[in-house]
Amino acid sequence: MPIDPSRWAALMRGEDCPFCAEIADDNEYSLKVADLTVSTLRLEKDQRFRGYCVLVLNRHATELTELGDDEGAAFYADLRRVARAIQSALHPDKMNYCLLGNTVPHLHWHITPRYVDDPRWNEPHWADWDRRGEVAVRLPDRQYHQIAAAIRERL
Repeated sequence: MPIDPSRWAALMRGEDCPFCAEIADDNEYSLKVADLTVSTLRLEKDQRFRGYCVLVLNRHATELTELGDDEGAAFYADLRRVARAIQSALHPDKMNYCLLGNTVPHLHWHITPRYVDDPRWNEPHWADWDRRGEVAVRLPDRQYHQIAAAIRERL
């Protein structure tokens, strides 16, 4: 779906950026798991893939090329640290990593644990949700906090 060019330009500048506005707080989409070196780990409330998280850079930047060498290395180190923690806590069969930014132009990694019995094992996790009639998997609050705690204790 196309976006209004002026809206896109504003998002690129960080105006009304949802990640900038909500990085520190729990919200309807995710809850904060942990602060890391240059980023914040958030557990998504749609848990179609158990342990699905987003790792958000703590400042507004839209491209990896905007990061200096030290900040870029720290962002990647945060990603590896998170991946190890998720693998240790949840034992997925595979991990998927995705850095897109064409919906929300703020650097963030989608970290998706994959399990051989998931309905999209051989596909990207985001494709064709609506056409397939799939719905978000919402958990009781207690389960979100259990998953977050299991990841957090391994960070």
